[in-house]
Amino acid sequence: MVKQPNFIACHQPGFLDKYDMLSDAKPGATFLLNTAIAPDKIWATLPGEVQDDILKKQLKFYCIDAYRVAAEAGMGGLINTIMQTCFFAISGVLPRDEAIAAIKKTIRKTYEKKGEKIVEMNFAAVDMTLANLKEVPVPGSASATRKRPPTVSSEAPDFVKNVLARIIEGHGDDLPVSAFPPDGTFPLTTSVWEKRAIAQEIPIWDTDWCIQCNKCVMVCPHAAIRSNVVAGDSVNGNRPAGFKTMTYGGTDLPGENLLYTLQVAPEDCTGCGLCVDVCPAKNKREPKLKAINLLPLVEHREVERTNWDYFLKLPQMPREEIRSNTVKGAQLLEPLFEFSGACSGCGETPYIKLLTQLFGDRLLIANATGCSSIYGANLPTTPYSVNAHGRGPAWANSLFEDNAEFGLGFRVSLDKQTEYASRVAAEDAQRRRRQPCR
Repeated sequence: MVKQPNFIACHQPGFLDKYDMLSDAKPGATFLLNTAIAPDKIWATLPGEVQDDILKKQLKFYCIDAYRVAAEAGMGGLINTIMQTCFFAISGVLPRDEAIAAIKKTIRKTYEKKGEKIVEMNFAAVDMTLANLKEVPVPGSASATRKRPPTVSSEAPDFVKNVLARIIEGHGDDLPVSAFPPDGTFPLTTSVWEKRAIAQEIPIWDTDWCIQCNKCVMVCPHAAIRSNVVAGDSVNGNRPAGFKTMTYGGTDLPGENLLYTLQVAPEDCTGCGLCVDVCPAKNKREPKLKAINLLPLVEHREVERTNWDYFLKLPQMPREEIRSNTVKGAQLLEPLFEFSGACSGCGETPYIKLLTQLFGDRLLIANATGCSSIYGANLPTTPYSVNAHGRGPAWANSLFEDNAEFGLGFRVSLDKQTEYASRVAAEDAQRRRRQPCR
């Protein structure tokens, strides 16, 4: 709703590759970027559109590595205090010293009940923020070697490229009514195109210590970690250099020379770390490490993206061959709920994902209004997906907080359809028996 902001902050550097953040900025406005890149090297990493806006509007450009400051201050990945301090320090809304004093007063009021240690931790974050907030030197001309990439892949369906991508960009209000389906339905399997890349760190698999328990796959809230067991000859000569496999350790699946593989979708992972928390396999050489460990996204994004694309092309083990009554077996089944917009580390979505793995395209969901209706049917993309035959779960949410009655309607309707189908089949069989033999 703000048409000409005089302060814009980008809390995730990846947003510069996804959104038009600066075109509405007021001339002479202040731009703050959270990034791990050094101030003297940031300019060369910016897309051309961003460089052009900064130069054209003569923006004052500042940066801070907020995640590093938060970690050093003992605040984990919480950067709200740090980014707030930056705002008051450079926006000019209040005199700097007055603003910092007000922030510390608010911190004490907010966190005093949690103990003096928490208060001092936030005070330290404020002081470290001021020490690490840097102005970025802006050259006199643009030097970008790249433009902002397309919002979605060129391989996406037309509806995704022409409609959903516009909504992702924040320009959904510009779409005409004629762009939308007349009956209001939206296609499934669309979250796969919204590569958000919001994680600072992603899980990387260490085959030396993995015990193939599949617990990391089970707990992943976004279906961003998946496993597969394939015949050795399925992993052909086109495999990427960084693609990892290991000999399958079970005896429950048919075939010989079976290989086990575990793969992360780097741009769909949210970096919650649940996979590392649940991993029971310790690295005996490095006790702090496990069979799966969080490493910087920027260092592994390209390699893991290539590995993920290859992983998706591998053949799936037939469902009837998999023992789905074990954690290890169930997580070899294809999930039909993936890459939702649920909070990082969500405790609900792993259960929904598991339901879609166990029951697949036979699953009918009468959804109760709440978080599950938001991440389950959010726009622009939908996390429920379909299998290779184009079939997936049937999902609907009632607006009236009556999902029990709503679900009962599903059940009554199915019973009636089954009764009708049985009667028609019986009548047809009886008619065939009456026909004279020729």
